[in-house]
Amino acid sequence: MLATATAVTCALACSASAANADVRLHDVGPRFSTPVHAAGAPGDGERLYVVEQSGVVKVVKGGVATVFADLTTLVQSGGEEGLLSIAFPPDFQTSRLFYVYYTNRSGDNEVDELRAPTGDAADPASRRMVLNLPHPGAGNHNGGQLQFGPDGLLYLAPGDGARSSNAPSLTSPLGKLLRIDPRGGVAGSYTIPADNPYYGRTDARGEIWAVGLRNPYRFSFDRATGDLVLGDVGQGTTEEINWVAAAAGGAKGGDFGWPTCEGSFMQGSRTTPCSRDGSILPILDRFADAGYHSIIPGYVVRDPTLPSLFGRLVYGDYFANDLRSAVPGAGAAASDLPVGVTVPSLTSFGEDAGGCVYATSGGGGKVYRLVEADTRVPCAPAAPPTGPVTPPVGDGGGTPVPETRTPTARRPSAAAAGRLGRLRAQRVLRRGGVVVSVRCRVACRIGAAGSVKVGRRTLALRRATGAARAGGSARLLVRLTPRARRAIARALRAGRRPRIALRVRVTPRAGGAPTTLRATTRATR
Repeated sequence: MLATATAVTCALACSASAANADVRLHDVGPRFSTPVHAAGAPGDGERLYVVEQSGVVKVVKGGVATVFADLTTLVQSGGEEGLLSIAFPPDFQTSRLFYVYYTNRSGDNEVDELRAPTGDAADPASRRMVLNLPHPGAGNHNGGQLQFGPDGLLYLAPGDGARSSNAPSLTSPLGKLLRIDPRGGVAGSYTIPADNPYYGRTDARGEIWAVGLRNPYRFSFDRATGDLVLGDVGQGTTEEINWVAAAAGGAKGGDFGWPTCEGSFMQGSRTTPCSRDGSILPILDRFADAGYHSIIPGYVVRDPTLPSLFGRLVYGDYFANDLRSAVPGAGAAASDLPVGVTVPSLTSFGEDAGGCVYATSGGGGKVYRLVEADTRVPCAPAAPPTGPVTPPVGDGGGTPVPETRTPTARRPSAAAAGRLGRLRAQRVLRRGGVVVSVRCRVACRIGAAGSVKVGRRTLALRRATGAARAGGSARLLVRLTPRARRAIARALRAGRRPRIALRVRVTPRAGGAPTTLRATTRATR
């Protein structure tokens, strides 16, 4: 995906379209060494983190960049290899954990966990390898994105390793969208969520969420809806951007078609439609003969200070410098327009804690925020809204319109906001913990904890966090500690079914006091 390019000065151009005529690029300040990603940490309106391909993460604060983490001794960099992205979990302000995706010195792709005691510097001694993805025989098709989803779990999308047979294979993690809970105590420890489509199968990798990808270098989630946007770099004819609604399962168990199909067509064709039954077809196709060779989808813009692009997906390509935007939706994207700005050798988009959108330039070594009037870097986290914000009808751009609400309207209480699903006895040793389902009537943040009583001992379980949109639900896995696992195993062998008590804290995102919901279940074989 990445390549060497001559540094080019960023040029701004005005679009004739009124929908985005005011958009411009705001330089965050410093010059970086091949920046490939930018991100913010949840709840932090002071810092922007920039990933450099060579293995350094820098933190920008007050216009000054300093080293946040230096992984250069671990990273193999060059071409499509290197340190490729960073992700902060929803509970970063309390856990202080974060995750990086990179090519290690053996040429494999690796996800590591580190701890940052402050937002300004990571502790190198805290590094723990979470997941190693063998990548033999090729230095390309690495994918590269890490992203926490709306369910609080970690998603990553390694490429097919330049072997197309990996993409449909359920025994290979390559060419897939993967979903895991990365927390663990030792190297190589993580949890496979119980609701993954291939969980518990002996003939498939349980980490797999979706199959059929070639080189999914970048993907994102719409912070307002949870919808998935995923790009796949094509082979010779077609670059594609896919969109899957959260309400439709977020691509769970889906097949994006490679290698049978390339974009909306049979591999290598521009005219024969994709005939793979049940495959997810893209909402946007971009073609090599028009200069597109490495597609890079960004984010659905939810920055209210960027009204011309609000509700629109921004995207670009490493080789086609002009940025574009479109309105995502089922079937095909609508209103595909130029943004009116160019980024030389675009390597990625990024989003900070406040929802502002950035673009990184591998050719110019610069990071830009897309702006109209507000140029703060990073954005301050938004104040609690007075109601849901939606883009106006038409092409999806324009000033966001808040829902009107009477001054006397009360914020929803947590008791009214969510409820627990029914808990039955669970096979907790196989699952690695207890699965709890929470349905939210309004957008909620969710925290779950628990304990198991075995004989006279009460052992705590690990805490789980998640979120759900209004009218949606979340499934959390409250994981067992090693002590709890051993105690439950002994009890089950003795014919007892230990009692597990759960405490679930539900907090409305729009404000209001949290409430703790309680439930019990039994461990079973």
